Amino acid sequence: MVYKEQLSKAKLGILTLVAELGDVTRACQLLGISRSQFYAMKRAYETAGKEGLAPRVRRKPEMPNRTPAPLEDQILAKTLEYQTVSYSSLAVKMKSEGIDVTPSRIRYVWHRHGLSTRRDRIRWARSQNHTASVTTRDSQVEVVSIPSIPSAK
Repeated sequence: MVYKEQLSKAKLGILTLVAELGDVTRACQLLGISRSQFYAMKRAYETAGKEGLAPRVRRKPEMPNRTPAPLEDQILAKTLEYQTVSYSSLAVKMKSEGIDVTPSRIRYVWHRHGLSTRRDRIRWARSQNHTASVTTRDSQVEVVSIPSIPSAK
């Protein structure tokens, strides 16, 4: 049985036990639930039937201080361009281009996307199928793939 079905069946069992005993307080004491929980279950069952007893899916909350999507896209685009620089260096580069962003904001975006380490950013950039070279602070370093050597049999 699926977890939702098991939970619905258990709640339905609570409702039937109360109906059999005829005493809400006693049934709730036996089951270890509060009467307010019971009445909430009863109300849900009366309004929506068995579907009302199933657990509700919560939506993911939207935090008010979350980085706006357009700015996050700009940070990821610049990360793709400058994969090996630190978040503080990237913030300086973006500020020089007129994009107001703090190093901590870049770090949080990187963390949310799993790009916290230099290796992760390079791997992510390769998976994006974009640049063949990696930009560093001082010079250009070309990333070359080494062909695998066939094993001797």
